[in-house]
Amino acid sequence: AGVITIVDMYLLRRAPLLGFSLAVLALTAMTNSNEIVALLGLVPLFRYTGARGKKVKYFFYVFYPAHLLFFWLITVVLGL
Repeated sequence: AGVITIVDMYLLRRAPLLGFSLAVLALTAMTNSNEIVALLGLVPLFRYTGARGKKVKYFFYVFYPAHLLFFWLITVVLGL
């Protein structure tokens, strides 16, 4: 369903409302209830204008490994 959603939104990029509507339909019809949260990811995609955002590249170079370390520490503390 996720791949269909991405292809759908790409092919219908000239008609974003239609692409968004079909993406919501694909995600609700083809996924189980655990993946329904993926609908939240459609909102920033729908609102994207093509403009470059703030330059926060180095923040993510630190954030990504730091959050994995954080989750690993939680599993160690909980004994999982």
